[in-house]
Amino acid sequence: MFESLFPGLGETITWILVDLYGWLLFAGVLIYIGYETWMEKQQEKFLATIKWVFLEVRVDELNERSPIGMEQVFSALHAMSQNFSMGEKWTGKTMLHLSAEIVSIGGRVSYIFKVPERFRNLLESAIFAQYPKSEIREVQDYLANLPRAYTPGKSDFEMWGTQMIKRSDSALPIRTYRFKDETFEHSAQKTTVDSMSNIIEALSNIMPHELEVIQIVLQPSSEDWKKKAEEVVAKMKGLPAKPKSESIFEQVFISIPGAVIGALVDALQMSGEAVPAKKEDKVTPAITTMSDFEKGIIGSVVGHLSKLSFKVKIRVLYLAPKDKYNNSIRIPEMLGAFRAFESTQLNGFKPDAAKITTQVNFKLYEKWERPWMDYKIVDRKNKFLRAIKDRSMTKGSGGTILTTEELATIFHFPQVPNARVSQIERVHTVKSAPPMDLPVG
Repeated sequence: MFESLFPGLGETITWILVDLYGWLLFAGVLIYIGYETWMEKQQEKFLATIKWVFLEVRVDELNERSPIGMEQVFSALHAMSQNFSMGEKWTGKTMLHLSAEIVSIGGRVSYIFKVPERFRNLLESAIFAQYPKSEIREVQDYLANLPRAYTPGKSDFEMWGTQMIKRSDSALPIRTYRFKDETFEHSAQKTTVDSMSNIIEALSNIMPHELEVIQIVLQPSSEDWKKKAEEVVAKMKGLPAKPKSESIFEQVFISIPGAVIGALVDALQMSGEAVPAKKEDKVTPAITTMSDFEKGIIGSVVGHLSKLSFKVKIRVLYLAPKDKYNNSIRIPEMLGAFRAFESTQLNGFKPDAAKITTQVNFKLYEKWERPWMDYKIVDRKNKFLRAIKDRSMTKGSGGTILTTEELATIFHFPQVPNARVSQIERVHTVKSAPPMDLPVG
C-alpha cells in the first residue's frame, strides 16, 4: 500500500540506513537512553543511602528581620555544592539537595526543612546566626501517611498540584524585595509590605480539614546560566552580539569547508579586480539614550548575576477530603499569591500547565477527549504525589534557576510589623542562660 502511494520509499529508507550509515544514529540514540536510565538508577541507589532529617524552624514572635537574613542563610547553604570525578559519577554519586517548605495544616503555618543529616549543622548554624532566638526541632515527615498513588474510585481525598516555573528566561529576575523601581515599600507612607504577605494570608485562610504546601527543592547551581544572562544584558544595552564559540565538529565539518568554498567563490567572481573596502557602520549603544527607569532594569539584571544561585523546583499542593474539596477558591488564591513576585518588565512565576499541573483541559471537544483527559489527570496526580513525597530533584519538568535574593523573597520568616502572623508557629518563650551575677543561696 505504502509502496503504491510512495514509489521507491523502501529503497530510500534502505539507502539512508545502510549506505549513509543511518543505523549509527539509531544505535547512538539507544545507547544514550540506556546510559541515562543506568545513571538514574545508580543515583537512586546513592540517594537511598543518605540519611535525611526533617527540621521545623520557629522564630520568636517579635521577629523584625528583613528577608536579607534568609538570603544569608541560603548563601551559607550553597556550601553543599560538591564536585565528583567521572568514576564517582558513574557509581551514582550526585550533588545533594534540600527542601524548604511552607506547610499549612488546617490554617496553622509551619516552616519545614528536609536536609541530609550531614548538613544539619550547616543549616542550624546559618539560621541561628541570623535568627538567634529561633527554635529548631526535629519532626516527622508530615506527608508520611499520604499514599504514593491516587485512585479515583478508592482514594478518600482529592488533590491539585503544579510546579511553578519562571515566565521567561531564568536570566531575568523576578520582582524581589530589593527592587528600587518596583518595590514592596510605600514611600509616601514610609511603610513596608512583606513580600510573602499574600502567600501567608492564603495559607492561613484554609479550613481545618485542608492541607496546602509550598515546597521548594533546591540544589546549588553552576554558573553556566550566567553566560546566557550576559547575552541578555548586552542585547538590552544594544551592544552587538558576541560570536558563539564553535565545537570541534562544527569547525572541521562546517566552518572550515564553508570558509574555503566562500574564498574560492569570491576569487572567481572578482577575477583579479580590486576588492572595494567595506565601510564599517558605527554602532551607538542603546544605553546612551535610555531613561533612568530602563537603566534601573538593566542594573537589576546585572545585580542578579552577582548572586549565588540554585537550581530549584517549586511545587504547590492543595489536598482535602473529597466531600470538602474546594479547588474553585483555593487554587486561584495560591496562584494569585505568586503574582506578588511579578515584574512586567522582567520576570515572574506561572504554573507549568503543559506538563505538570494535575488539571487537564480539553483542546477541541470535551466529550471526545474526556477518556484521554481522565487518564492524563490520574497519571499526573500519581507522578506529582511521588515527586512531592520524595522531594525529588529529578522528577517533574526542568528546574528553574533562582538566586539567593529571589529565594529569600519567596521564602523567609515574615516580619511582624509587616505581615499577619497570628497563624504561624512561633517561639513564645525565649530560652537563654541565667545572668552571670545571679545571687545564689
